[in-house]
Amino acid sequence: MRAGDYDAALADGYLELLDRIEIGEGEPLHPDFVKLLWFAPLFCEWQIERCAESGGGLDREVSSFSNRVCDRVMELLGVP
Repeated sequence: MRAGDYDAALADGYLELLDRIEIGEGEPLHPDFVKLLWFAPLFCEWQIERCAESGGGLDREVSSFSNRVCDRVMELLGVP
């Protein structure tokens, strides 16, 4: 995505990966895990314009992906 390329199959695979993550109640989390997980929605959001500039009308698809990543991260970590 950083290069303006969006691959729907890779996006679906990433969402499937996020869906497989299970965090038990009160389970301690490594700070690096939390940092990477919280950064994912920000990274996706930053790439919407870049992907739109590459053409193909992908901005809506990338925006939807970004929103789904954000929703899943909020499910996993909660909202601060």
